[in-house]
Amino acid sequence: MQPIGLSDVGFFGFSVTEQGIGYIRSLREIIKREAPGELISSFAMGAASGKIIPYIFNRIAANNVKVLLFEIATCIRFSDENPNGYSEILREIGALCQMEGFIPGFINLYRKGIDYDNDIWGDAIKEFSEKNSLPFLDLVPLMRDIELNGELEKYLRDGTHTTQLGADLYAERIFHFIKTLAPTNAEKGILNRSRLFGEFKKKQIFLGHCAENFEGFSRGGLSFNTLGINAGENVTIQLPHDFRLDGIMFLMGPRTGNLHVSINGQFFRKIMAYDHACYYDRISYKFFSSEGATSIDVFQCYELPIVALKKGEPDCSPRYGRFVGALLTEI
Repeated sequence: MQPIGLSDVGFFGFSVTEQGIGYIRSLREIIKREAPGELISSFAMGAASGKIIPYIFNRIAANNVKVLLFEIATCIRFSDENPNGYSEILREIGALCQMEGFIPGFINLYRKGIDYDNDIWGDAIKEFSEKNSLPFLDLVPLMRDIELNGELEKYLRDGTHTTQLGADLYAERIFHFIKTLAPTNAEKGILNRSRLFGEFKKKQIFLGHCAENFEGFSRGGLSFNTLGINAGENVTIQLPHDFRLDGIMFLMGPRTGNLHVSINGQFFRKIMAYDHACYYDRISYKFFSSEGATSIDVFQCYELPIVALKKGEPDCSPRYGRFVGALLTEI
């Protein structure tokens, strides 16, 4: 049986996958040296969690791969109060991959501060992979040993994101892992077994305005349309009746600020769309529960929030928000 080619493998991950001095760059250098002509695709969204993946999946899936490896164990734990929530997200990821005709796999990387003796998210990924005979690579034990030897900072500059040495270590292990992948799961009928991962409800990002008003934004290989909102201005989105509103997606960056969200014409909540990392533009989102929503208004506040940036000086020009859309789930 022929192994899966390296060009048949794609990656999706969070900030560890996105970072410049990261394992993707080192992995590409190894492949260029060891397997000239082979290319891997990579998509990433920093400061995210597994919960957002179903809403952006159509952007991740827009590439021709046979195996899509998810680096999603490095996020802040987001559902410990509902452990079943983790399993449901993984099941949904599996169903979406099956629908698109490729095999999901998982790579667990290290995040400082996690109790790995009781890590519901990491354990759920491992159990889901083993139960469904999916590709799985766990590099957490390796990094725990390095931490016990007092050498973690040599590899992970902040306990999560790699130094060059850490990127090279991850890339070497991942390269040997993907070289051994073979289409065993497809041969067993993983992709052909009807509803192996069950049914799922369609999720989407809904902007609901004319395309000529959109501004594009791309980062980490993912592209989005956005609607610009000047300070003191408001955008209104009429929501489709057959979907439930789960939250909103927006940009955070040097010119963003606080947003006021109203639902069905009534003020609902304030959202902080500016923080210590707003020296660059990135996608962010906020989940909230709102039954019966038929419309949503997003207002861009005037003030520059008083926040100390990690780098550089604040942009004191008028605030300018960029709304990516409403997060919706099919009813």
